[in-house]
Amino acid sequence: MSIRFTKYINITSGVIGQGGVVDRSFCGRFFTDNNLLPPQTMAEFTSAASVGTYFGTASEEYLRAVQYFGFVSKQIKQASAIQFARWVDVAVAPMIFGGTAAKLLATLQLVTAGGFTLSLGGVPLVATALNLSGAADLNAVAALMQTKIRTGTGTVFTAATVTYDAVTNRFNFVGGATGASAVVLTDGAQTPLAAFGWAPSTTTGLIVANGSAIEAPEAAFNASVAANNNFGSFLYMPAVTQAQMLALAAANYALNVQFLMCQDVSVANAAAWAGAAGAIGGQAMTLSPITTEYPEQDPMMILASTNYNLRNAAQNYMYQQFASQTPSVTDDTNSDAYDALVINYYGQTMKNGRVINFYQRGLMFGGINDARDIGIYCNEMWLKSYMGGKLMDVLLALTQIPATQEGRGILLSNSLAVVQLALLNGTIQPGKTLTALQKTAITQATGDDKAWYQVQTIGYWLDWTIAPFTNSGGVVEYRATYILAYSKDDVVRSITGTHALV
Repeated sequence: MSIRFTKYINITSGVIGQGGVVDRSFCGRFFTDNNLLPPQTMAEFTSAASVGTYFGTASEEYLRAVQYFGFVSKQIKQASAIQFARWVDVAVAPMIFGGTAAKLLATLQLVTAGGFTLSLGGVPLVATALNLSGAADLNAVAALMQTKIRTGTGTVFTAATVTYDAVTNRFNFVGGATGASAVVLTDGAQTPLAAFGWAPSTTTGLIVANGSAIEAPEAAFNASVAANNNFGSFLYMPAVTQAQMLALAAANYALNVQFLMCQDVSVANAAAWAGAAGAIGGQAMTLSPITTEYPEQDPMMILASTNYNLRNAAQNYMYQQFASQTPSVTDDTNSDAYDALVINYYGQTMKNGRVINFYQRGLMFGGINDARDIGIYCNEMWLKSYMGGKLMDVLLALTQIPATQEGRGILLSNSLAVVQLALLNGTIQPGKTLTALQKTAITQATGDDKAWYQVQTIGYWLDWTIAPFTNSGGVVEYRATYILAYSKDDVVRSITGTHALV
């Protein structure tokens, strides 16, 4: 045995230059009031089949997911994930949806002196002597469990119900009172909760949902974003009022081009809702007269199937076709009317006797300084997110960024790598002729009277500065600031021509 070599030379190995910030997902998040999704939670699925397994194949969630995953983009790409988040539009009681494995009466009848603890809103029921041996069928088993639970203290226990659902093989519990109420389950003697499919963390398909007070839709949205902001677009499946829609739009707009809000409108309310929300950017309204076709989610499907790592990935949201949808606008009068309202729709035209259906016009509400094209808005969402992630990678990976010209060079080179991908995928479009007003605006924003020429020729102008500032604690720190001026991805929406015959 020899003296260890590391006593003299000790070499440590490790990978450097790894920031660890993951790229953002641009999947769609659908807010639902389905009780199968517990309040204040979000679930992500990677196929329509998995959505059907969770919510049932007759559910609206499944029908939407079938369309969502069925869309294939012009890049021959599909969405990789869909999310559902809970909105409590009506106060709910605590609930338990038991596991979906088949229930055997003979197994449950073996429980003769069962014990368990059920806590609702911090009030525990310590149950003992649960005897299921005399139950004639599974409905009788449910009745015996209900009787035992009703011995607890308070209406949430005394008015509770337990039923057996033969379709899903579930024993389901509903508390006797609505409102905020956390559910905690602990199995005991003879493990009756395991037999019921109520054993936490060990039962397939078990759903434990806390009770909850009613939520304003914008509060549910803000809470959902705070819990997990890894999505690109969202809509509310349950009908919202005009006031609720405006509150949601305002909440989303305050986040400044972070998420695309999609909203369905009807023939009856289109004009009123467009008039009320027209100045609020960040949202796209779509005419949706057929309740089972969901054209309002078309922009979400396009965005979710866009791979920004590919060449020419940027999308024109107009001229997108969806085989499963019925055109809702088929004449000039209605087309002109909805175009004037900036309401999108699935429309139909005809050429040489063949009907052609596609999404129109791919536009959004907003003011003079807001992106009004869905494609441009989504491109900027991606660019902001990708730039932020790569700059965080730099902060995490390097020992420091000096507050010097060296530090400026580090930041410039890393941000230029993001710009190069934006040029590749079409978010930034060089060679676009700028107006005199655009040239002036670029000059004012950048402080460089030649910046507009760079934007016009190569598509962008980028610069960094590093300067001291005093933080809220009175300490002097250094902040790096960049300005990126770029030529956005304007697209052709119509073509006119002149044929001069000689």
